[in-house]
Order: sequence, then C-alpha cells, then structure tokens
Amino acid sequence: MGAAIWAAFEARWWLVGLCAIAGGIGYALSGVRWMRSYRGDPAAHSRGESVLLLFVLAVLVIAGAALLLVGAR
Repeated sequence: MGAAIWAAFEARWWLVGLCAIAGGIGYALSGVRWMRSYRGDPAAHSRGESVLLLFVLAVLVIAGAALLLVGAR
C-alpha cells in the first residue's frame, strides 16, 4: 500500500495498478491460508486478533499520522 501511495504521488499510474494487483493477490492468499488454519482448529482461531497484532497496527497508524502531519508543513 505504501508503494502504491508513493507511486500515485509521483504520477506513476502503471505502478499503482501493479501494486494494487500484488496487494490483491497477497490478500487472497492470506485469506486462503487463514481459512485452512481455521478449518483445522476453529476454536483456536475464533478468538479474534491478538493483542500484539493490535499494538503493532496502532503503532503503524500513529507513525503514519505523524508522517502526514510532518509532510503537511
């Protein structure tokens, strides 16, 4: 996603499309992987997101917001 955003700012639209295709393929493959894991042990995979994952995502969101604020000046 970061590469696609950068490519959009640089007006490299062919690269935006390529990044979108790569992201879609990665998303689909991770969904297939999760579904196989879930079907193997539904009880272990139905508890929701881990605390570590949520923490990492929160840090990334805060870092992204800080970069946007710094870039806006």
